[in-house]
Amino acid sequence: MEQLLEAVRSSAALPALLQEAAALQACGRCCLRLAGIRSAEAYLDSRLPSSGAEVLAALQRNEGQEDAAADAAADGQPSKRRRVEGEGQDLGAGTPEGEAAAAQLRKALDAKEAARLCFALALEAALGTRYDAQSDMRIALSISHPDAAGECGWLAPAGGGGGRQRRGWGRHGKQRQQGRGQAGQQQQQQQQQQGEAEPPALSDAVVQRLAAMPQGEFAAGCPPAAAQLASPTAPATVQLQARRLPVHIGGRYLKLRRGIPQSPWFIDGARKGEESVQEAIEQAVLPSLQADSYTMVSAGREDIDVRMLGEGRPFILEVHNARRRVPPPHELQQLEARVEEASHSGVAVRGLFGASPSQLALLKQGEQEKQKSYVAVCWLPRPLSDADVALLAGTHDLEVQQDTPIRVLHRRANLCRPKVIHELRAEALPSQPPGYFALHLRTQAGTYIKEFVHGDMGRTRPSLGDLLGCQAEIVSLDVTQIHMAFGAAES
Repeated sequence: MEQLLEAVRSSAALPALLQEAAALQACGRCCLRLAGIRSAEAYLDSRLPSSGAEVLAALQRNEGQEDAAADAAADGQPSKRRRVEGEGQDLGAGTPEGEAAAAQLRKALDAKEAARLCFALALEAALGTRYDAQSDMRIALSISHPDAAGECGWLAPAGGGGGRQRRGWGRHGKQRQQGRGQAGQQQQQQQQQQGEAEPPALSDAVVQRLAAMPQGEFAAGCPPAAAQLASPTAPATVQLQARRLPVHIGGRYLKLRRGIPQSPWFIDGARKGEESVQEAIEQAVLPSLQADSYTMVSAGREDIDVRMLGEGRPFILEVHNARRRVPPPHELQQLEARVEEASHSGVAVRGLFGASPSQLALLKQGEQEKQKSYVAVCWLPRPLSDADVALLAGTHDLEVQQDTPIRVLHRRANLCRPKVIHELRAEALPSQPPGYFALHLRTQAGTYIKEFVHGDMGRTRPSLGDLLGCQAEIVSLDVTQIHMAFGAAES
């Protein structure tokens, strides 16, 4: 009560809001929420009245006693202290009182956070540890009761159909919507077979109806008697589920053979290519961290028939629900060896390190801003001349217009994307027949190299063939460098 009284003294809008809350049959803890109080001790204080009306009365008595003491100390002069009643204030939008009330409401504590505070001290005692809101470990506490749904039955929309339902675990350890597909139905059936009570779902339709409901309609539908809940007739079911927030491991991967996709590739149930880069990394990382799953984010991707050489392509693994923390550097080096062993020397990783969530955001941002270097083996229907070599060496920052390539048109919008070829250099290949040569390129991210060489039936303008005045074809392609600062030094 002391914290609530202090909040009333410091907020001009809070007294009127407490009056409104008491009229709506709010409980004592909701008054603390309205005041923005974030103290577990306050919510568990045995002296806190159960109803908002009793809280308001207690505050008024307390203030009356303080006013009498202040008047006596001031030789009978009237007290100029702020009154708790808050009556007669216009809380409408656009008024100073309404703006103050809106500002106070923005400070109000979410109901879920208040419930978390109520359980925090009890969990501390039961687990023998300290509650830390910033910890990467999360405990989901689900309490269900067979009579709970009936308490809000009068809010259910006519004809049923509760809209979307929010359930399950989501990103960052928060609960998310459980899908209504076959997997969600199988999970629900399994819970029922095991005797697990499913927590009541929160319907969007109910929430929207409650938000738009006038105060008079709410008071009529939920009279004071309804706010006084009857004693339970059956025990509640309590479920605990522990989960750790994602941990991040960064590094660079190399693809040393062609025919390896970055992610698993299946068409009509048949695998295309060898085991993927992701699968090779998964076999080493998931057992080491004792994790459930992971998501791989990389600075772009290469085709299945393209090698990734040089220092490798930057990537970050977002590892979900890891039972172990990020390993120390010497264990990360062991993981690098396991990845190469699992892929039979087709995939290698270098420079693994513990990354931060901010680096994940920077990796996604840099994906479109970086430059890449390539080497392509190309063919011309004539020998490469010295004039060709000089022409390409003198070409810098060439802007090309690339329509969406025909080979990806089925999955990407048909747009024209301008890209820049920063550098070009041709190198003869004496060991190959005439017409074959190596083309070194440094380009803007997102440039389609294959299409730049052969022109894609005129959809890339100008192409290498346009520059050299003849047909040009690409035989093989390798990525040799991803130009972006990334690694443990930038963490």
